[in-house]
Amino acid sequence: SVVLACRSAAKCEEARAAIDQDIGPGKAALHAMELDLASFASIRSFAAAFALRFPRLHSLVLNAGVMLQPFQLTQDRFELTVGTNHFGHFL
Repeated sequence: SVVLACRSAAKCEEARAAIDQDIGPGKAALHAMELDLASFASIRSFAAAFALRFPRLHSLVLNAGVMLQPFQLTQDRFELTVGTNHFGHFL
């Protein structure tokens, strides 16, 4: 199984469907799940949903991030770049 974790559920499903179409429908177990690394609540919700659907995690690719953003705070009151690129990956 491959899980795509994306900030936007709609865009995640769109990406999952495109990948599925490219490799051949049904040839891989692709799953789209919503995850916003700028929100600890979203991270916790994703982790709980993942644990219910999958018995274990074998590999993790951390490629999400933001940069050169105007100053903003996450929902948890961290500066956006630090909250998303650093804290969000390790909660």
